Amino acid sequence: MKSYRTLVFFLFLSGLSLQAQEQLGLRTGNFAGINGWFLNPSAHTSTPFNWDINLAEGAFFFDNNYAFLQNTRLTDLARKPSQLNFAFGPDYDKETPPPAGSIVQDFYADGRKRYATGATGLVGPAFYVRLGEQHAVGLFTRARFHASGFGVSNPLSYYQYFNRPFYETFETKPFKMAMAAWGELGINYLYQTPTASGKTGIGISARYLQGYEGIFFNNVGTINLAKLPGDSLAGTPVHFEYGHTSSNLSPDSRRPVRNGSGFAFDIGATWLIGDEADYTWRIGFSILDIGRLQFNNNARLHEVKADTERVIGFESYNDFQMPEQLEGMLELFSLQTLGTTTASQKDSRFGIWLPGAVSLQVDRNLGRGFFLNAITVMGVPLGRNRMARGSLVALTPRFESRWVEFAMPVSLYHGNRMQVGLAGRVGFLTLGTDRIGSLVTRSDFNGTDFYFALKIQPFRTQTASSDGKDPRRGSGARNMRAARAPVKNGEPKCYKFR
Repeated sequence: MKSYRTLVFFLFLSGLSLQAQEQLGLRTGNFAGINGWFLNPSAHTSTPFNWDINLAEGAFFFDNNYAFLQNTRLTDLARKPSQLNFAFGPDYDKETPPPAGSIVQDFYADGRKRYATGATGLVGPAFYVRLGEQHAVGLFTRARFHASGFGVSNPLSYYQYFNRPFYETFETKPFKMAMAAWGELGINYLYQTPTASGKTGIGISARYLQGYEGIFFNNVGTINLAKLPGDSLAGTPVHFEYGHTSSNLSPDSRRPVRNGSGFAFDIGATWLIGDEADYTWRIGFSILDIGRLQFNNNARLHEVKADTERVIGFESYNDFQMPEQLEGMLELFSLQTLGTTTASQKDSRFGIWLPGAVSLQVDRNLGRGFFLNAITVMGVPLGRNRMARGSLVALTPRFESRWVEFAMPVSLYHGNRMQVGLAGRVGFLTLGTDRIGSLVTRSDFNGTDFYFALKIQPFRTQTASSDGKDPRRGSGARNMRAARAPVKNGEPKCYKFR
């Protein structure tokens, strides 16, 4: 029983402890350039540079409402991790406290549906360059891992399940879980044009995907479940779909293996209201991660469907070593539900959709380098087997100049998680987190977030405001051989030579 409990905990924590949610302190500024593409591929409409080179960008994020670590922060976990001692919370109470110095693993007991989502990402060499006044093109490389599980019924929460009497039936609604690791080679194109009120940019990022690993599990329908003695569970009707790649199950052969491919795109638009370099409002809309990974190598697709009651004994799974014996565990599951070890296998290929989303961004220029940014990101269900993106609403005040920038994102994640972040840029280096409490404050630790970016940009901005000064430079003086003139009444731009 204890082995099963530990497995459940790590499925929701360790397995998903791996692209931060949206990296608000990295994406929203006018100097973001390439880093802004992953929130809106037209983000560089307001960037005052004719070119931008990204050297490296990295991000790490996870969050869940199933399990947590008591009175802990990320810096505690990162310090001598091999010497950490963990205690399983349900085994202790006030009369029997956990060992001194241990970190207690425990579980939420509220009435919410359960979710877990996590990701990590690395953007490698990338660049863009403007071609005249209306066009810009760029290339980027990116490696990503994303994992998600949403909509798990509250009766499957740890305490609700293990405290339930035997033979008492309860319903489990449909839910989906998926993980994937893949690489991207992308091209970005921006078209921008002056308007009567300012400027409009339309951008698209098209990406070729290289799929390395993938796994998904779908509970397709509502199941009536009952807990049985002997660590067993009975359910009817049963309809599961699941698939996985197998190239890295053995610890002796773990290396990147290309098992599939795919295509994806992002599309977005940005409107500047007011002068190009000193706008009053910047409004953006984008559709993100519209694409699919198709795994054709080292892939297995399974389906278990039964209208009559099936009984699963979890004690039979305690001796399996994960992930090495995953396929043996799936064969046992097929035997218990369909009568033979091979009956569940349906195909040798499967697909997983990317975590699609739509986003609206509004940026208000408050003057003297201060801005207030509002963002909403909503996940979009694209296909049957899919990774999910958590919803986010955020308000981010920031100060920016050519060489210094500070931002403090305040966000509501997944409708119930309020979090405060802090990000700073000095020159070409950005460091930040959208959840600073997880780094510095000891509390119930259920997730964290941090990111960085290092790039090269021109030393001088290339856009002038209507008074001949660019407020984003910091010094105020514009000292360029040629700069763009402001747009008035929809007239085409002309060059001013100084």
